[in-house]
Amino acid sequence: MAKKSKKDEKFNYNASVNALKVEGPAGLYLIWGPEDYLADRFFDEIKKLCITSEADDFSYRRLDERDFSLLSLKEAIDSVPFLSERSLVEVRGVDINKLKNADEYIKILSDIPDYCTVAFVQSAQFEPDGRLKLIKAMKEKGCELRFTQQSQGQLVDWISRRFAAAGKSVDFEAVQRLIFIS
Repeated sequence: MAKKSKKDEKFNYNASVNALKVEGPAGLYLIWGPEDYLADRFFDEIKKLCITSEADDFSYRRLDERDFSLLSLKEAIDSVPFLSERSLVEVRGVDINKLKNADEYIKILSDIPDYCTVAFVQSAQFEPDGRLKLIKAMKEKGCELRFTQQSQGQLVDWISRRFAAAGKSVDFEAVQRLIFIS
């Protein structure tokens, strides 16, 4: 039997969320993969653990492609949390495969304070180039999470739970029709 490659492994979302809740947030995350809905939900779990709603404006920074730079990342990481125990820096829309000055970024990401979590949340089409120095350093120093496409059984269970939460019952065939249509 052929050995499964790392690329073929399915991401276990529930186990990862449980581990996050038990261990607490890490300092650095690289979140990517085709299941962007699950990636966003996982980031929401990180956000809930890092900051409270009162501290949202003070302890949370979001850097998009237009306002992302070496200096803005360093300033966001060095910001001390206010009204919460941790600060959170979310980086979205930045193609980290194309960043120049890899050594400078590695230096900044190697020195993330204990009170800070930095999450690079990539688009569904993104795939990190493992040959690059920056990507290697991020995988070594942080937590890489590849959100793979989930099995149909997991999707059926999830849809059934959503309907049940809304007070509606749904049978297996109806859920399969919904998946097929959408």
